Amino acid sequence: MLKIDDLGLQLQAANLQLSDVNNAVLAAEEEKRTLLTENSVVKAKLQEAELRIDSFQTQFGVLNEQNSILQSKVQEAEKDANDLKFERDGVIADNKKLQNKVEELKLKIHDLDLQLHAANLQLSDMNNAALAAEEKREHYLLKIL
Repeated sequence: MLKIDDLGLQLQAANLQLSDVNNAVLAAEEEKRTLLTENSVVKAKLQEAELRIDSFQTQFGVLNEQNSILQSKVQEAEKDANDLKFERDGVIADNKKLQNKVEELKLKIHDLDLQLHAANLQLSDMNNAALAAEEKREHYLLKIL
């Protein structure tokens, strides 16, 4: 009777552990989705910044062909291009951080999947042990009767 109660407690503990692992997996997946969304936004900003840089570089080439009166505009375009390059570098760095975080989350999800699999195996073993104990109990009860 104590073994069955003990197995029942172990089964409850395993179910709680399984629930915790499932919750952790769901949280990790939600975080992954959030990071992927943020990654997409960063990529879009990076493309926009690169387009703006290309545009300013074209303007810079045109301004070089114009006379000295337009030289101040050339200098402004150079400043803007440098600002955009700095912004692009920041976006690239942010993107790299997000990519690293996505990889970390993939590893974390893999680990959680392994834990879930192990918990499922443990739960199956406990269920089998509980069934075997129940069969033994019924067998002994039949012998007693």
